[in-house]
Amino acid sequence: MAYDRNHSLALGFGPSVFYGENGGNYRSLQFPVKPSITLAYSKRLSDHLQLRLTGGQQGIKSWDRFKQNTIENWALSGVPYAFRGSAFFIDIMPQFMLFPSGYLGSRSQFNVYGGLGVGAVFVNREQRVYSANGDIATKVNTTSAYIPVRAGIIYGLSYLYNIGLEGTFMNTFSDELDGNSINAKRNDHLMQLNFTLTRYF
Repeated sequence: MAYDRNHSLALGFGPSVFYGENGGNYRSLQFPVKPSITLAYSKRLSDHLQLRLTGGQQGIKSWDRFKQNTIENWALSGVPYAFRGSAFFIDIMPQFMLFPSGYLGSRSQFNVYGGLGVGAVFVNREQRVYSANGDIATKVNTTSAYIPVRAGIIYGLSYLYNIGLEGTFMNTFSDELDGNSINAKRNDHLMQLNFTLTRYF
């Protein structure tokens, strides 16, 4: 006999984008797209509210089409024009459901959710500063707090499973995730669009 489940695990995977000084030409929509993966645990607190813990990894990479004079100007300030690495993150947030998500057998076929919380991101990268005698490459780690802004839509595939589509914007408090802080007025950010599979237990 079926019974209620108040806990769930969700696996997500999809494309992601890094926003930073040397991440791309965003006005013309030219930037690298890298894969991301997430794993989320949620506990139902009420019909419209869940507490969610999310962790994951996102690939990050610089854009490779900057003009040579831009690269050389950055080198004069000792900042890299290129980087490649991974961002590892974890966050916690309340997740608000548009429609009641109480007893599984009577839940809505479709639901929409959203929320924001607090988290930490750890970036492990190799960065390169231009030099006429050969690029200077270093391996660097950077950590920052961030605010995840997350929203998605889910479809009840069966009694225990949902599939869905989820978007996340990670508003960080650092301009050093790419090693380049020429424009100090803008912090670096991460964005993901993931397909999700959720199982209740």
